[in-house]
Amino acid sequence: MPNSQISTQSSLPLDQKVKATVFMTHDYGSDTGWLFQNICINYTTWGYAVFVVDLLDHGRSDGINCYLDDMEKVVATSFSYFLHVRQSEPYLCLPAFLFGESLDGLATMLMYIQSPPDMWTGLIFSSPLFWAAMPNNNMVGKAIKDPVKLKIIVSNPRRYMGPPRVGTVRETTRMCKYVQDNFSRVMVPFLTVHRTADGVTCPTSSQLLYEKGSSPDKTLKMYNRCTIC
Repeated sequence: MPNSQISTQSSLPLDQKVKATVFMTHDYGSDTGWLFQNICINYTTWGYAVFVVDLLDHGRSDGINCYLDDMEKVVATSFSYFLHVRQSEPYLCLPAFLFGESLDGLATMLMYIQSPPDMWTGLIFSSPLFWAAMPNNNMVGKAIKDPVKLKIIVSNPRRYMGPPRVGTVRETTRMCKYVQDNFSRVMVPFLTVHRTADGVTCPTSSQLLYEKGSSPDKTLKMYNRCTIC
C-alpha cells in the first residue's frame, strides 16, 4: 500500500492539564466518527489527550472499504502515526495507553507486539476479537440494542454494510491465531471488558488473554447484561 493516506483526529482537554495519552482504533466496518467520538470526548473530560485513526480500508482512509488483505501492513500504517505522536515532545514523558474494540482490539494487540519495549503504559480492550469470527452486515444489530444509537450507526455513510470480504475473513483468522500464540508477550498492565452473551465477538478470547498474558497487573471484566455501546 505505497503512498496510502490515513485519516487521523485528536481530542485534547480544554480546561485541565493533560495527564496521559490514549491511542484508539475503531471497530469492524466503522470509522472514528459518529458514536466513536463519544468515547474520545469522555476520555478528554478525564484529562487524557486522545489520538485516533481510521484504519486503511475504513472511513476516510485510503483503500477498498473493509478489505483487509494484509492486516500487518494496515496496522503498521496506523502504528507509524501513533508512534510519531507518542515520541513527540509534548507527550514523550506522559503515560500512554492503547485502546481497541472488536476487530480493532486485534489491531491494537498487533501494534503492541510491533512496539519497542516500554513504549506503552497499558492496554485497554472492549469486546476484542481475538477468536476468529465471520464478520457480517448483521453485526451491528447483534451488538447495539439501543434503538437511538443503532439508528445513528447505520446512518453513517462511511460504515461498511456489505457482505464479508473473503480476504478480510482469511486475514482475520490468520491474525487471531497469531495473537493467541503471543498472548504471553503482554507484559504491561491491561484491562479487557466483554459481554458474556456477546453476539459479535467471543468472550473466550478475553478470558484467554487474561489467563495467558504475562502482566502481573491485569483485569478481566465480564458483563451479563450490556452492549458494546
